[in-house]
Amino acid sequence: GDYNTIYVIDTESMTRNADISLTPGLPHAIALSSDGTTLYAANLTKDRISILNTVTGEYIEDIVLSPGSVSVHEPMHMYISPDDKYLYVNCRKSSKMLVIDTQTKSIITELLIHEHPMYSAISADGNRIYIVSHHHPYITEVTKSGDSWTITNEFQSPEFHHLYGADLSPDGRYLYVTCSNSEDDFQARYQQHGQTRAALLCVYDTQTHEIVRILDVGSYATGIVSR
Repeated sequence: GDYNTIYVIDTESMTRNADISLTPGLPHAIALSSDGTTLYAANLTKDRISILNTVTGEYIEDIVLSPGSVSVHEPMHMYISPDDKYLYVNCRKSSKMLVIDTQTKSIITELLIHEHPMYSAISADGNRIYIVSHHHPYITEVTKSGDSWTITNEFQSPEFHHLYGADLSPDGRYLYVTCSNSEDDFQARYQQHGQTRAALLCVYDTQTHEIVRILDVGSYATGIVSR
């Protein structure tokens, strides 16, 4: 179906106090500027990113990722750089990470990632981006140098089955990734009572480029946040 609304929720009263209308489609990924005044909402089925003013609650404009009526990229997850200058958009259909300049509102770099990039994690200085792929067992490391981005490492592991979530430790040393594991032939080390599908939390050392810990967790492990 078509959806076109961002709901603004007051977290103190937990009530909906505003609606912001977008181009109809399927709003999916969102990213908020560091000062909280600009919200970016990616439309999965319409290949566009809507820019919203959170102070006035107004829609500003769209960044169009591809021409025509057929979605080329399908932006699914999106992140903003620590300095607010760039958007990193992980696209399901094209299997690309798009780098968008937030000033010019244009795509300046496209990097091909292993099939179906999911979550990303960005280092505090903004110079390292880690992307996990859902359909291939890879973590992709992207390095930013000045105004250019290159793939500097691809890590593969037989432990990876349907990678989903990713986040970095505050010091950037460890990348935590979740594996939702839909493959029937995957067997976890331990069988938990009531578990319907095995899932893992893997800890990747970004300096030594190796998995240093694997934990069996509850079924359907997806998003993750490190603090």
